[in-house]
Amino acid sequence: APNNVIWDIFRAFYKLQKEKKPQSLKTPKEGSAAEKILSKPIETKVDFNRPSGTALPDNLVNNDGVSRFPQNPEAHWGPKKAATGHKRKAEDELPNPDSDKQ
Repeated sequence: APNNVIWDIFRAFYKLQKEKKPQSLKTPKEGSAAEKILSKPIETKVDFNRPSGTALPDNLVNNDGVSRFPQNPEAHWGPKKAATGHKRKAEDELPNPDSDKQ
């Protein structure tokens, strides 16, 4: 979507929230970027209502009782210490060029 449409969505959402809960939103300071953005008129028609007859996609519906964000299996379960193995020395990896001349 073009930038002007994205900003119109932000403005419409702010306006909607201000109508629903005016005490929960702070008024932007005068001369701030937020005040300049919100002061512009909304040029795009924005509708936040879900179209009738539409359902959530199957991946967003949780009917099987499985948590969408399961708890960690154990404390400090993240990445462990990196695997270590035998590291060859640089001189062992390359053949000795002098040994071919003999």
